[in-house]
Amino acid sequence: MNPRRLLLAVALSVSCGAALAQFPPGDRPIHLIVPFTPGSGTDTAARLLAEELAPVIKRRIVVDNRAGASGTIGTASVAKSPPDGLTLVMIGGTGIVSAPFVFRNLPYDPVKDLKPVYFVASSPLALFVAADSPARSFQDLIDSAKAQPGKLTYAAHNITNRVAMEVIKQSMSVDVIHVPYKSMPQALGDVATGRVTAMFNDLSGSAQFVAAGKIRPLAIMRRARSPRIPDVPTVYEFGYRGHEVINWTGVFAPAGTPPEIVEFLANAIRSIAQEPRLVERFENLGLGLRQGGTPESLENFVRQDIDAMGKVIRHLEIVPE
Repeated sequence: MNPRRLLLAVALSVSCGAALAQFPPGDRPIHLIVPFTPGSGTDTAARLLAEELAPVIKRRIVVDNRAGASGTIGTASVAKSPPDGLTLVMIGGTGIVSAPFVFRNLPYDPVKDLKPVYFVASSPLALFVAADSPARSFQDLIDSAKAQPGKLTYAAHNITNRVAMEVIKQSMSVDVIHVPYKSMPQALGDVATGRVTAMFNDLSGSAQFVAAGKIRPLAIMRRARSPRIPDVPTVYEFGYRGHEVINWTGVFAPAGTPPEIVEFLANAIRSIAQEPRLVERFENLGLGLRQGGTPESLENFVRQDIDAMGKVIRHLEIVPE
């Protein structure tokens, strides 16, 4: 262990001794549930976090993928888990913010059944098309959609990405047909082959397809251009003035988890989030690692995002399934 990591571990053990005492005895690992498939942006972030966090808190961390139903299956399993700090979930807008508005019988309440621990990272969404798509720009795609109403298609494997395209459709007055997918790799694969026309997705989850020359971004849903892809314009440059939809991810524990355990975990994550090497690894994946967060700040963000996204979803008249 390097000197900085050693000092960090000592400081955490001293300041959070009570929290450690609350963990079940023995060497049972922490299970970090990722409710999406391996290779997704959330999965990548979770594995990076677990790798850096485990030696600091002196607990093995097992990343467990439990995909399905837009992230709600894995999230529900954590909401029903013992509140002992040994089962956590890495989830964001899809399972926490949008789920209550798009699933009629959601088996958990995102606010009442889960305890926010730390806002880990965020990634802007970009609109991708196949590398050989005739649309060379965002405006090309919009013009093509207007010339062929109801002919072009878009993929979406979660509600966040679907909302991003739906607000663009409404703002630009175009008719593009939604094609639902169960996983991001499958959706991106069909975009790459041209089976579907386009797809909004986060930069981190799309990185491998971009690097392989299979897809390319036309525009990014962000008010300012991204330093990662500075040559790609924002949708706002083409006249869009609506809600800025982003992908974000955070760590949550079951409701009822003792405050001292939540605080211990938050302190540990906050400390490693200051490591330049980890910041760089996240940035290389298109993820902005959040620094200085607290359980309270994540809780406030969640409540605000639920309110904002709820208004957008109701306005778009997306019917609960």
